[in-house]
This record gives sequence, C-alpha cells and structure tokens, in this order.
Amino acid sequence: MRSEYNGGPRSLPIRRLLALALALLLTACGSSTRLHPSYAVLTMSATNSGFKFSSYVVSIDSVILTQANGQIAYLSSSPQVVDLARLSDLSELVSAYAVPFGTYVSATITLDFVPQANLATPMVSVNVNGKPVDAVYQTATGTTPTTTTVLVTFDPAKPLVLDLQHASPVHMDLDLQAFNSINTTPTVPVVTVLPYVVVTPSAVDATSLRARGSYVNVQSDGTFVMNLRPFYSLSAALGAVVVTPTADAYFNVNGVVYTGSAGLAAMAGLRESTVIAAYGTLTGLAGPDSITGTNPSFSAKEIYAGSSQENGLSYVSGMVSARSGLTLTLVGATLNYISGYTIPYPGAVVTISAEIPVTRDGANVSGLSAQSISVGQYVYISGTTNFDTTKGLPPVDASGRLVFDATPTGGGSARLLHTRLWGTLSSAAPTNATFDLLTLGLFAPTAYNFAGTGATAADPAAYLVNSGTTDLSGTAQNTLMAIDGAPTPFGSAPPDFTATAVTAASAITQTLVVDWPSGEVAPFISASSGGYVVDLSKATVGSLADIFEGPAGMSLKALPASPLITTTGADQTSLQLSIGSSTLTKGVSVFSTPSAYYTAVAATINGTNKFRRLLAAGQYNSVSNTFVARRISMALVE
Repeated sequence: MRSEYNGGPRSLPIRRLLALALALLLTACGSSTRLHPSYAVLTMSATNSGFKFSSYVVSIDSVILTQANGQIAYLSSSPQVVDLARLSDLSELVSAYAVPFGTYVSATITLDFVPQANLATPMVSVNVNGKPVDAVYQTATGTTPTTTTVLVTFDPAKPLVLDLQHASPVHMDLDLQAFNSINTTPTVPVVTVLPYVVVTPSAVDATSLRARGSYVNVQSDGTFVMNLRPFYSLSAALGAVVVTPTADAYFNVNGVVYTGSAGLAAMAGLRESTVIAAYGTLTGLAGPDSITGTNPSFSAKEIYAGSSQENGLSYVSGMVSARSGLTLTLVGATLNYISGYTIPYPGAVVTISAEIPVTRDGANVSGLSAQSISVGQYVYISGTTNFDTTKGLPPVDASGRLVFDATPTGGGSARLLHTRLWGTLSSAAPTNATFDLLTLGLFAPTAYNFAGTGATAADPAAYLVNSGTTDLSGTAQNTLMAIDGAPTPFGSAPPDFTATAVTAASAITQTLVVDWPSGEVAPFISASSGGYVVDLSKATVGSLADIFEGPAGMSLKALPASPLITTTGADQTSLQLSIGSSTLTKGVSVFSTPSAYYTAVAATINGTNKFRRLLAAGQYNSVSNTFVARRISMALVE
C-alpha cells in the first residue's frame, strides 16, 4: 500500500535560507532583470538502461559546491522530488544561481530515499515481464535507505571555475544501472541502493532539456523571463533564466495553441508566477565549459503556460494501456496532487468526458477530441481525486490502481504528450512501415490491450506506422528503431501510429553494463589509456553483462570476444570518466582525459579493491568489436 509525501518545500536552516535569499537572480523589473553576477547553471539527467525501472522517486535535498579553501555554494538549496526513471529522455534545468566566483574542486549531493517522515513505503517500481511492479529500496546491509550523501571530486586538471560576470554550466548525471541492483525473486522486488553520482563542469549533452518555473514577464526584445521551479516543486525559486522562443515555437497558453509571435503576445497577458514549462536547449555555449554572456539563456521550441501546464488541479500522467468508452486505463501512472504530493502507481483508471479539451504537444492542429486518445498514447490529464487524510491515500480500485476523475465536474483537460515506441523493422514502403513492437513508452506490448484501436485491433507483432516523409523501404529488415509520434485516434487504425521522427537505434546512445555482485579485484584482461577489455570468463561476473539499445539487451558473452571499451573516436572535449563509491574519502572521482583516468584505475587495481559495476555510454561497433564511449563509470564495492 502506498503512502503520501509532500513534494513541496520543507523548513530550511537559517544558513540555507540566507543562501537562498542571496541567490535569487531576477525580479519582475523589465530591463533591470539583466544583472551581471557569476552564475552556475545546473542541469540534471538520468539513465534508465534497458527500461528496468518504471518509477524511481527520491528527493535531491541539496547540491553543494566546495572550493579548496572550504568555501561552499549552494546549487540547489531546497529539496526537489524527482522521478529518475522519467528523467532518462529529458534533462532538467535545475538552477541558475548567483554564486561566489572562484575555483570549485568538488560537489556534494544529498539524496533522500524517504523524503518525508510520513512516507511509509519508498516509491520505486520495476518492470517485470514488461509491466510495472511495486518494489522496495534497501541498502547493502538490508536496511531501508534514508538520507545519503555522495561526494564527487572534480578532475584537478579541470575544476569548476566560476568567473565574475560569467555563466558556467554544471551537469549532474545519475545512472540507475550504476548504483542499483534489482532482485525480482521475492514477491515484492528489492532494489539495493549503492549511490553513485557524477557531476562535471560541462554542459548537458544533446538530450532535450526542460525548464520549468514561474512567469515573470515578457520583454521588448522578444524574450520572456521565468524563475526556475524544477521538477514538481510548488514554491522553489532556484534562480532565473531568459527564454528566447524560436521563430516557429509552439505555445500552449491556458489550453489555446499558438505559433511564433502570437504565442509570446498571449503570454504577455499572464499573471506573474503562472507556471510555465519550456523545452529546448541552453544557448550561448562558447564550448563545453562555458556560456557566453552573463545571463543563462534558453532557446525554446515548445512552451506550456497556465492551465495547459498546471491549472490548480491534480494531474495524472502515464501511458494509455486500454480504453473502454470514456474510461482510460493507464500503466506507469504518476499523480501530482493539488497540494504537492507526488505518487507513482503501476496503473490508474481515468474517467473522461466526450467534451474534454484535448491538445497535442508540439502540433498546432485542430479537431482534436476525446476520440484522439488511443491505446499507447502518453497522456497528461488534469482533474480531481479525493484524498483520505485519515488514511493518507488517494482512492484506488480493487487492483490498487489510482481512481481519477477528468469529467467536467472534475475540471478535466488532456494533453497528448510526445510518445516513443521501439521496434524492429519487418517491412516498409515509401510512406509506411511495419514493426515488431518492443515497447510503447517504458512498457512491453504485454502491458497493453489494443482492443478497439481500429476495425482490426493493432497487432504489436505487425504494428503499422505512417512514416510520413521518412522512406524506410531501403532500410534493412530487423533494424531496431525508435519512433516518436502518436497513436492514431481510437477506433481509426490502421495505421496504428503516426511518426514525427524515426531514428535507428545505432544513432542513439547505447549503454554497456557489467556487474560483479560480490566484487572483483582483477576485472580486466587488459587495461590502458587506450581502453579496457573486461574478463567475461570470471565466475564473479553476474547475470548483467549486456549492451542496451533502448529496451533491447545484447549479451556481451554472445559476442565473438569481449569488446574493447575505449574513448578513442569519442569527442575528447566532453568525456565523463569516473571511478569510486560514496564511502571513499574522495567519493566518486571524475576525470576528463583517458590518461588521467587510467592512472586512477590502475592505482585501484591493487589486489584488494573490488570493482562492483562498470557502465559505459556510447556506441558499439560490431565490425571492430569496440564500444566507443563518451562516458565510463566504475563503481567500487562499498
């Protein structure tokens, strides 16, 4: 049974309140918002390799930078609840604080696995046979984890340098495979937590970035200002950012869709502090380590403001797994309750009306209706749910699924979010293609009931996609692909799905993971600054020794030989190389060059220290049997 917790603010020590007060950068004062302090612009991402987790909710209590002389600066000074499983395809712009300029040598991250005292059950679920199942967190000693602090030490050759009147990026990455082990044998699966966090003084990669916050004003130069309020927070103020919409930017303002300048004009009528979410990229990047100018700025392709983002009601998000009339069943649902509670559920039952207002993210199209919501659609629906304060729980049905009302009395509205499917190509013509479906969202076809999707129900083994202008007829059969878009309206299939983008898995970051559950003192056949070859013959190698492409895993033991894991061929300016654990004096040590990294790895291989997990992110080349990695993490036994 699930219990509630508050995703909103908590009381802070006076020292942190003063730090927060000094850090607020911008106010609603027109051109006076163009201040010139030193900024640290924090972005955050997570990796959910193989889609093993359907939810992973923790609180990031604080992110603190430390100089060599011990002086500290807060990058995040109020607890932020986040579902790391949902952060894998979308990075978050967390803060843009004014901080003391100087050279910072380390970062300290505090994670809270029980964000409030009234949280009876930690909120984590894992995918078992393609469906989400509630799990529990535990430490290596079998206890329930609470608050854990992870120290990250920057490369001495590449510390974080914050100059006066300059904005510098800082990126934090949390890889769920790097610091968790899953045991699905018990009735309630167990997730063993050994925290591992990487922080680098560099910009976020090409992953799409979200900036959520509260509206300040529209400025005369065609930009608008927002105070950052990341993730699900109701009241945090973590600095501010100047947002520049692209010329053809999509706006959804209070449920009305606009394009370009018309959207900015509509935003000018918003009340101050209206909630906004913008999607795009940081701009003004002069290189991987700096942002030109003094203000952090953001180029936005999509902007959601007012009731289209959050309308003072509760809202539920998840994948539509079945539909019967005006009743939607969701899989992998998350409830954001009106008062700030954030609760994931394996499923939800949502009642809508035929008149529910519907919009599609990123698409200025008319004629959308309740019928547009079909099986396999990722949705964001506002409405109401009662809350039993005596039990501390919202209502659930006999199967433990959230019960949610999005009828007119519940104030409902629906957004059709960008949806991604993964599948292998079976056949193709110039404008359509048939796929053997692996996943819709995070879940396998077994999580879905396609009844009613068309005169003939969609067949996940022969899932027909309208590929539009992308001609896949020349693509090799069985090619694994990621397709972004949306299912066709309920009852109108085939085709089953309309694509807005089609990408081969080989062009998307892949993840190589090797696990030694009990540790291994000599994990490599060979190791040098040129790369690492894991000894897969060791009895200590666990069941996890795979390369993941989206949801698909390929066993390393099925390859002709253990591949060379190398940074040669990767962008040398953005390498993220780390080794350590949360209990070491230096915690997790980060390096930016292969030679410095190898020196640290070689020093660790001393016959006593044990390696627990290796994770590399990059691309596998089957011809050369090499895995070219931009990011390598080696977690040691605690």
